Amino acid sequence: MIQYKSYSFSLPKKSAISNQDSILSPTEIGDYVVFAIADGVGGAANGDKASSFITRYCSNLMKKSPDISLKALFENLWISFVSYAKRNGYNEMASTLTFCRVGRNKLEIAHVGDCRVYVKQEKRSIKQVTQDHTAIKDIKVKYNDEIEKYYSNLITSSFSIYEK
Repeated sequence: MIQYKSYSFSLPKKSAISNQDSILSPTEIGDYVVFAIADGVGGAANGDKASSFITRYCSNLMKKSPDISLKALFENLWISFVSYAKRNGYNEMASTLTFCRVGRNKLEIAHVGDCRVYVKQEKRSIKQVTQDHTAIKDIKVKYNDEIEKYYSNLITSSFSIYEK
């Protein structure tokens, strides 16, 4: 049995009307513990539906195929996500996802968007192990604080569907 401690929190942005996050709490599946957070993209309609679908799908697929590669998990998720959106008439829907699978001596992370994973290191310090997929991180330009506050949460990668 794997021993672990997991902590999560979810706060909407001050301007958000609702919180569109969905958390897959740590769940023991086979020889693994899996957990995830998906965050509906605030600018898109149906973000709450997107994030909820994504965490449910990940949980269900991991229960069926706990040894699936995380690349295959994301590929299957993408196909099902688009199908779900079209089937339900959601022309706009987007969510980030950070998914973790912990094995005996291994932590695997699949990540898209700006949810984060931190790990505890020696001497009680923590280290961020994911990189945000935001415009500022992608451009890699040093902005002053005034500009950064407007663009720091502009994500450049997510599970998304926008159709007219």
